[in-house]
Amino acid sequence: MRGKYRSAVYGFGESQIAEAKEAIAAAQADFERPIITEVVRFSGFRQNTSRYQDYYLRNPGAPFCERYISPKLEALRRRFAERVR
Repeated sequence: MRGKYRSAVYGFGESQIAEAKEAIAAAQADFERPIITEVVRFSGFRQNTSRYQDYYLRNPGAPFCERYISPKLEALRRRFAERVR
């Protein structure tokens, strides 16, 4: 799936871009494989079709969600527990 979907953080300025890159570098310690999330400057927004909006919230038990999304969310919750409500 790493080659099928783009993972990106969009920053609105240099400070946001730098902060995102630092956060990704810090999170890398929790993962065996390299984090492939790109950090890029925001240039515009194109809304996705409703089929893909809120996909995880509507389908948490779907194979894609259980295999790819849930483990990543759990790692983030463990690492940043003090920041999660």
